[in-house]
Amino acid sequence: EDVLNLTADDFPKACADEDLMDLLLKYSLEAERIMVPEFFESDMGEVVLRSKFEMERDAFCAVDYDALWKQNGWLDFFQTLKGGNTGTNKETKEKDIANLKEEVWEEIDDDMEDAQRHRHFIRH
Repeated sequence: EDVLNLTADDFPKACADEDLMDLLLKYSLEAERIMVPEFFESDMGEVVLRSKFEMERDAFCAVDYDALWKQNGWLDFFQTLKGGNTGTNKETKEKDIANLKEEVWEEIDDDMEDAQRHRHFIRH
């Protein structure tokens, strides 16, 4: 964002589906009702929680890398960061895209494994 003077809204996103978000809101409200019943029952309790939840929906989104690769200029940008070049012919660019996708997905897989370990730890 800083290097390209962009905001998170400039990147394509993949977000949690509505069913998951509804379930998460339901459990959040129930937990709040149990932990702080006085606040939850007040005029501001549930209304505030629902409002904050809606404002934070983007927290359940990540960059949609498949869509990002299809946008003009990103391959060149990522290759420049790596210190490489993108080549000039279509075959070279396709190989560069495949290599970059593989590297990014490896990073994502590592992040997902970390998240799974954290979820497992929280549940037990």
